[in-house]
Amino acid sequence: MDNFFILVLKFYIFYLFFFFYGRALISTFLEKDRIHDIDKVKIFGIEIHIFYPIFGVIFLGNISFLFNFLFPLKSNFFYIFLLLLLINLKYKINPSNLKRLLIFSSIFLPLIISSYEIGFHYDSGLYHINNQLWLRESNIVFGFINIYSVFGVSSIFEYISALFWIDKSFILLHFLNLLFIGFLYKVMMFTILYAKNEKLKIGFLMLLLFSFMDNFGISGGRNGFISIQSIGKQDMPIGVIFLLLSVFILSSLVNKSFKKIELIVVSFLTLFLFQLKISSFPIFFLYFAYLYFFMKNKSVKITIKSISPVLLLGMFWIIKTVIHTGCIIFPLSMTCFDNFYWVNLEYIQVIEDVSVDYSMSYYFNEPFSSWTEVYFEKPLNRTIALNFLISFGLLITLNLRKIRNDITLKNNIIIFLFIILSSFFYIRFGPDIRYLVGFQMFLIVLIGFYSKIKINVNSKLLFLAIFFSAMLLPRLQTFLDFNINSAPNLNLPIPEMSEFDGRYIPKDGDQCWINLECSANRSSFDINNNNFFKVAYLLNN
Repeated sequence: MDNFFILVLKFYIFYLFFFFYGRALISTFLEKDRIHDIDKVKIFGIEIHIFYPIFGVIFLGNISFLFNFLFPLKSNFFYIFLLLLLINLKYKINPSNLKRLLIFSSIFLPLIISSYEIGFHYDSGLYHINNQLWLRESNIVFGFINIYSVFGVSSIFEYISALFWIDKSFILLHFLNLLFIGFLYKVMMFTILYAKNEKLKIGFLMLLLFSFMDNFGISGGRNGFISIQSIGKQDMPIGVIFLLLSVFILSSLVNKSFKKIELIVVSFLTLFLFQLKISSFPIFFLYFAYLYFFMKNKSVKITIKSISPVLLLGMFWIIKTVIHTGCIIFPLSMTCFDNFYWVNLEYIQVIEDVSVDYSMSYYFNEPFSSWTEVYFEKPLNRTIALNFLISFGLLITLNLRKIRNDITLKNNIIIFLFIILSSFFYIRFGPDIRYLVGFQMFLIVLIGFYSKIKINVNSKLLFLAIFFSAMLLPRLQTFLDFNINSAPNLNLPIPEMSEFDGRYIPKDGDQCWINLECSANRSSFDINNNNFFKVAYLLNN
């Protein structure tokens, strides 16, 4: 019978798979440098082994979407790629590194307990799970959005998740989110305890304090720090990568540190953010600034050569998006093509309008005060905004006497423009509170870049504080209901269906869950199965 120990074992097998997958592929980038102990390599002052699991996710996701151009992800042929794990045999793990690896991986233990309260997000039944089923059962579908519009915003997370329908409870999809939350805590832990970069150290200490403040305040708390989402959503991974990527780039610019391996890491993380969701688009401003100064310090040739794999993957991702949606950026209609018979621009325009309205976006032809009044009528928006301002104000006050601007005017301008452009982007296209997590945490860490406060805290106490912060992420009720002899109980709903136009639609609502014959799309469409590639297209009503 399953119990907590079996659950922990499942998680760490899952974790080690991505750890060694990432380690194998990162080692190929370092092979030419003839480094004997790759686990001790540092990027942005952080030991590279902390990045392994996330790069395992990134690499597996990109291999998956490329493979899906021609084959379903359920195909056994795909697992040949797992032989890449054997590359690890070329680089043995130094026993002296194991102790630190075990210490950092322990941060997942309190996070795993969240599995006992986790459920499926509404969007899982709406499109995530069915999207993954299509990826498992079919190669790429031309006009995929015509089956159901929200398939057009499918993330690289769908490709990764589609590979892990191993456990019938879908708990591995929850573990995928935990990898990113743990990644943030591991970076925070290493930076505060061991890093020499004082700006990053203070910045992440402020973030640690911010995480505790998340549990207090108006309506019981919530100030914009990460939370544990239901199965199917990837907003927290986006927030984590957006925060860390912003901070890493800014740290490089401020310290004038430009290394080839860091350029590769930054480039892959930027691509991954774009593949996760278009709401992370503001990161490109910082990335292009970083590229510009990297080329000034190195050369254009070295820069292009280093990022060429990322450019190639990005090109294929855009091709995939155009095949699925007819657009370079979906559902931005101005980037769409109308010379494919499976593309309907009117349909896409409706999707764009609905998407923008859903996020309560601001149109600049109306008074800003009117928009804010409507936006803050939503209790959650008001609560998080007020608690964030209170937390931010308290942390600024804590550092007030130690604030010192020793950052160059050039970098101050970059920081200012990034904040302004990000704010305008989110207000116009997606001020949904889920999309703002990474940006809000960035503003907190940014305090450390202007603070000269001294850190002199016992390392064991700091470790315990970080561990306790992670324990506060699951709800208190989860710990009260926790039973070491039980396992999470997740049941996938089976909705009632009605026949419609030769297929099925949900009898109530719009959630199909797992059913290729079901689509909540009330428009008539057809799927041409006569050729190697399926083509879905709307029919004239």
